[in-house]
Amino acid sequence: MSKRELLFTLKTKKFDQICALVAHELGYGEFAAMNREMRAQVEMEARHYVKEWEETTELRAVIRPMTPLRRLLNQYQDICDRILDENDIESGLWAYRMGLKRRAPLRQAQ
Repeated sequence: MSKRELLFTLKTKKFDQICALVAHELGYGEFAAMNREMRAQVEMEARHYVKEWEETTELRAVIRPMTPLRRLLNQYQDICDRILDENDIESGLWAYRMGLKRRAPLRQAQ
């Protein structure tokens, strides 16, 4: 499993944890036992929390994650940032390799 695949797996698991916490806070009970309609509602609410957290942390340099939800949101955002970093690294490596392929071969002095 590549590093990116691992990060995407971690991101999915973290989002599931956020959904489970949101479901509990909304009084729905166990997220895994919900029907499709209720799961969709919880996932929509969880996405809202993720987006709100992302916007909030952009405005403030440091927000201390004090609640369980904030801790999960902070961890989720950290994973997303790591995925972006990994994408940047891979893009840079790709561009570097393409640049090497386009260069003219070095001529040897005779």
